[in-house]
Amino acid sequence: AWFSKIDYLIKHMNCHKVEHPFLCQLCPMSFPSKVMLTKHAKSHEGEQPFRCPHCPPRFALNHGLVYRLRTHGDMKPLKCCFCALGFARKVSLSEHTLLQHGNYEQWHLN
Repeated sequence: AWFSKIDYLIKHMNCHKVEHPFLCQLCPMSFPSKVMLTKHAKSHEGEQPFRCPHCPPRFALNHGLVYRLRTHGDMKPLKCCFCALGFARKVSLSEHTLLQHGNYEQWHLN
């Protein structure tokens, strides 16, 4: 990730340090706000009309399907700022950056 101002980088870094006290009762996920937990909870509700055409999972929300579809194709819009390797999911990019390039605190500015 690249940031045009140091303030944006600091704000972004702080979101990684925020506590996640709102725990989902149906899976291991946790969230920094009740609003985010409520939005996530919809993914566990009955109807899951969005079906992946490549594998069994179904999704309650369209964005879940969009993220899933990225894992099947060449669509890897998230780029590592150190080596430009592409990723379909933010969590994969974060894990790569930490394991291959060290601490998040080293992310660059424009």
